[in-house]
Amino acid sequence: MGFCPRLHAQDKDHLLLDSLKYVLDQAPNDSLRLKTTFNLVYQHYIVGEYDESIQYNEAALELSRALGSKPDEADALERYGVLYMTLADFEKALENQAKAAEIRKELGDIRLMAGNYSAMSNVYQQQSRWEEATQANQAIIAAGEEIGDRELIGTGLLNLGLLDYKNRRFHHSISRMEEALEHFYAINYARGIAFAYNNLAIAHRNLGHYRDAMSWFTKMQPYTRESDVRGRTRLAHNIGFAHYMRRDFDQALPFAQEAYSLRKSVNDEVGVFSTAQLLGSILVQQGQFADARPYLQEAFTLAQARENPTERSTAYLGLGIWHARQGAFDSALIQFDRGIAMAQTATDTAIQARIHEEIGNFFVQEGLYPQALEGYLACLQLMEGNAFGKGTIYRKLGEVLAQQKEWSEAIEYYEQSIVINESIDHTGAVADVLVALGDIFREQEEYDRSIDYYQQSLALREEEGIGGLATVWQGLGATYLASGQPELGNQYLNQALEKHRQEQNPEGMAETYLSLAQPNEGTARGLTLARQALKQAETSRQKDLIRDAHELLATAYETQNQQGLAYYHYKRYRGLQDSLFNRENVRQLAQLELGYAFDQEKDRIARDREQEELRYQAELDRKTVVQYALMGGAVLLLVLLIQIGVSLRRKQRQAQQISEQNSQINEQNSELKTLNESLSSLNQFKDTWTHMVAHDMKNSLNNILSASSTQPENGQMTRIHQSSEVLLSLVSNMLEVQKLEEANVALHTDRVAVHEWVEKARARVAFLYQMGQVKLDVSVNEVIHLQLDEDMMTR
Repeated sequence: MGFCPRLHAQDKDHLLLDSLKYVLDQAPNDSLRLKTTFNLVYQHYIVGEYDESIQYNEAALELSRALGSKPDEADALERYGVLYMTLADFEKALENQAKAAEIRKELGDIRLMAGNYSAMSNVYQQQSRWEEATQANQAIIAAGEEIGDRELIGTGLLNLGLLDYKNRRFHHSISRMEEALEHFYAINYARGIAFAYNNLAIAHRNLGHYRDAMSWFTKMQPYTRESDVRGRTRLAHNIGFAHYMRRDFDQALPFAQEAYSLRKSVNDEVGVFSTAQLLGSILVQQGQFADARPYLQEAFTLAQARENPTERSTAYLGLGIWHARQGAFDSALIQFDRGIAMAQTATDTAIQARIHEEIGNFFVQEGLYPQALEGYLACLQLMEGNAFGKGTIYRKLGEVLAQQKEWSEAIEYYEQSIVINESIDHTGAVADVLVALGDIFREQEEYDRSIDYYQQSLALREEEGIGGLATVWQGLGATYLASGQPELGNQYLNQALEKHRQEQNPEGMAETYLSLAQPNEGTARGLTLARQALKQAETSRQKDLIRDAHELLATAYETQNQQGLAYYHYKRYRGLQDSLFNRENVRQLAQLELGYAFDQEKDRIARDREQEELRYQAELDRKTVVQYALMGGAVLLLVLLIQIGVSLRRKQRQAQQISEQNSQINEQNSELKTLNESLSSLNQFKDTWTHMVAHDMKNSLNNILSASSTQPENGQMTRIHQSSEVLLSLVSNMLEVQKLEEANVALHTDRVAVHEWVEKARARVAFLYQMGQVKLDVSVNEVIHLQLDEDMMTR
């Protein structure tokens, strides 16, 4: 016969409560009664019976005061603090913890007093009262210094570090936590050390210092007990996520798989969701779409069951990226839109902002910068009050605009990012933006300003101990090369390349190899560097870098007269370039289709609602008329007056409805106009495409004509030559027609002898009438001359 473990546990809890109540009733003295009452407070709290817990705690407080026991009185007040904190009555929680701390200070019980300050700090954090929380933790440090207790000092510093972390002051957070570690090391306080390691790793991860984050996570491993399954799971997940953010997917996969298995073994649904999402994302990045799908689907199913809008938004985002990576942009857009809609149901705008930011990040990686710009701007609108988030989005907006070479707008966003990040002392972000400004001024050939920005970033990083030196060296090297100082340029670029190798950063290596290869174009060294750039670019999966590497290799091989290899790399370059162009147009079409379908569905619902309201109103009117008719002749005049009033009201409603319908018609006309403009834009794209095809055909036909003219004695080659001439004439005419439509035709007239011109035309089409065994004789007076464009008239 089976049983329910939870019900069994509840039975045990209530049996214990009954036993404690019996002991309380039979207690021979107040001391035992007080101890039993405290046990009842705790036990009712454990089973979630907070009202009963408060009642017994009130009795315990009264009894402790009656006995004159200050330690017990402080214990009761502290328990009140915990209970009211649980019930979110923060003012009462603070009041009771403060009273407990005051009593313990009088008693000289400094460690327990520090515990009250720690509890008060937690309450202040719940209320976002950061200054009071800081003061409470400073009081813990002062208490530890008073009695020489390193554990208390370290705990206070660690708590201050966590406060800095929550306020996005990551560099300050790291500094305080490292200071706390010194105190924990001195007393070998394992729990404090492990906690500090974990939070240091997370702080570095938030700064993008993934190598440092992995170092701290790795240090945690000896402090994670084999029996602590949840602790091991968190650690494996965090290490896997850090590898994923460094785009080291092969290293990330085994850690994510370990975390997933452990979380499944303990039935941790929340953990399974996040790790399944991570595992699916890693496999998508590796191109293993079939393997990724079950994990992403499992994450989606868990999010649906838990009805958590944050998790559901994240799941939709993962599925959208899965579709987009395979080129299914219409399906991807549907998932992205669902993710945004789900995020909007959450009260926390931070969730909505994160979804828009992730969509922007995805489009940046795909090279679709206008769409990325839309995502980041939507995110920025939701960032009110979040200085850290605004600083980050301003930087990303600058990056997107810089990719589109809109320099002045990019500089403006970068400068706003610097102002915001300096206000919150986020020096790492300031250093990164200074590098970006250096890149922009190098592109504009303002080399002195560019070098100045790089040097500022370098000084800031060395002063604050911030990573990312390779990026600065790379920028300095490229700038010195561009300004005609190759010795300094190569020195900095080789420093950057070595640092990127140490950090296993393929994207950085690809960019550095490209910078080193460009001034060596046409040499054996330049070709070797370009090959290395392509290899690292393909490892990084950055399409812009892959495209640039192929373009550089095509030019290098052409210089060395290796036309086959030059053609291969040029073809790959054009393929990537066209891929980005075509994907953007496909996405625009999908957006138009989705938008049109959505608008049509919205109009249909509005019309149905309007018709339903009209039917309902008509039914009400009919019932009103019937009721008035039944009143009889005695009230006939009153009925008539009421009927007139009803009729007038109906006419007013109808007039209002007509006015509303006219407004809707105007809105629909406006929407149709917008759609018409979109269709016109697509038509222009078709014309451009036709023009490209015609030019490509013309080039091919010229090659055929050139090849076939070398063997005039061969009849088959002659026919090919003649047919190609006719086709070339047709293509040229098609291009001329397009120019005529655009009013862009220029005539090149000369004085032409008519008999020579006619003879040329006859010779061009001779094979056509000869095939039909037709003889054509033409006689034109040789003295006739005309002023005309001979080539156009011949065609």
